Order: sequence, then structure tokens, then C-alpha cells
Amino acid sequence: MTLDNHTFAFGQYLRDHRLAKDISLEVISARTRIGMNNLLAIEREDHQQLPAVVFVVGYLKAYAQAIGAEPGEAVRRYHASRRAYNDTLRLDTVSPAPGGRFWFRLGGVLCLVAVLVGLSIFGFNRWRRAARPAAPTVSAAQPAVEAAGDSQQPVPPAAPASRPPETVAGSSPAPVEAPAAAAPENPKSALAPKPAPPLALAVLAVEETWLKVITDNRRPVEYLLKPGQKVTLEGQSGFNLLIGNATGLRLTFDGKPVNVPGKSGQVVTLQLP
Repeated sequence: MTLDNHTFAFGQYLRDHRLAKDISLEVISARTRIGMNNLLAIEREDHQQLPAVVFVVGYLKAYAQAIGAEPGEAVRRYHASRRAYNDTLRLDTVSPAPGGRFWFRLGGVLCLVAVLVGLSIFGFNRWRRAARPAAPTVSAAQPAVEAAGDSQQPVPPAAPASRPPETVAGSSPAPVEAPAAAAPENPKSALAPKPAPPLALAVLAVEETWLKVITDNRRPVEYLLKPGQKVTLEGQSGFNLLIGNATGLRLTFDGKPVNVPGKSGQVVTLQLP
């Protein structure tokens, strides 16, 4: 029996139900604690942007429950679409890389350019040396000696050397006192308020389940837990939890056990405190 293409359209299936009930994606995100990026990737059926299969299955169940659709039908369509997507990836071919002849020609062109640049620099330096003007020569001609009997001009007496300024004996310039450095002030250290102790959340898996945690409104962190595995978290304002199996976890918040409502296999959301 051949499958109809519509059986692959898990995103269209959920979007049609959502639009028929006039529910926005923002409302779905608030109900399920699923980010808008993941909701858009589900409706576009973008397998590259979607997370691991186990998380997508939990998202589809929560989405379908929020709009009153059938969770099993959405999950079945997703698996069919995922198989078709994987088959398409296996059939894709990789484009061949450029041949060796291309790189050989490129190397020859680069070598030729380097040689031309070197010759140009060498010729320019030779032209500069040839165009530089020669330095003028200075003749060391001796002055002519006057003939005997010629009257010599009298040489004017040398001016007396200037006397150094007199200094008064026993007097010395008064030392200039440097201003005293101001004593550094000692600012009073303000007492910093003591930070509040962090909130502690301990998670123990008793059944296989997935968990999505948003701590202090930061980026969500996702876990795939098996029985016996533990997760310890700390925060300042609180935790938002999206649990894929309501009976799969045992929670302890600040040393006190937390009751998780719901049945086995049911997706639930929980906010602490």
C-alpha cells in the first residue's frame, strides 16, 4: 500500500488544527513552554533545525494536546517524514572538487606575477641611483702671500673677556620648600549586601523520560534521562520544567519533595517556585 504525501505533513496537520481553532503560536508556546524557533521549525517541517527525535516527539505530543489534535497521528506523520528525509540525504551526491590542472595553472600565474614585481622593483632602484646628482668638489686653494714691503694692516686688539658674574660670598639661594602632599583619604568601604542563597533543584529519574529546564529565564537545557540518573541544578529566581513523562521523575526543591501531577507518558509543565 502506498502512502499519500499528506501522511508526511506533520507540521501542516498541526497548523491546520491550530488555525481552525484560531490559536496563535504565542499561545501554544506559553502553554507548552516550547520555544518559538522550535514551533516554527515544526510547522515548516524543517528537519535540519529540529532537535533530536526524542525531543521532537515530546514537542509534537505537547503541541497536539494544546490544540486538541491527536498526538499519535502527529507522531506517526513525523516518523514517516523523517524516514523520507533520511532517504533523500543518502541519495545526495557530492560535487567533485576542481582537478589538479586548475591548481597547477594557478600556481604558474602566481609565480609569473611575483617575477614581474621583483623585476620592476630592481629596475626602479637602479633608476634612482643613476638619477642622483654628484656631490660638488671643494678646492683647497691657499691664500696668496703678500709681497715683501707692502704695509700690513694693524690687527685690532682683542676684546677683553667678559667677567663672570660676581657672587656674594656666604650667600646661597633659599631652598624652595615643596608643598606637603595631602594625606590620602581613607574612603569608608560600603558594606555589600549579602547575596541570597541559591535555589536548589534535585532531579532523580525513575523511568526513561526527557526533560527541558529553563533556569532564571536563561537558555533552555534539555536532558534525556534513564532510570537512576540524577541532575542537580541551582538558580536565583526559579525553574520552568517541561517533563515528557509525568511519572518518570522525582523532584526535590530546596530539600522538600515536589509532587508532579499527571499520568504515565503525559507531557506536563511545572514552575518552581
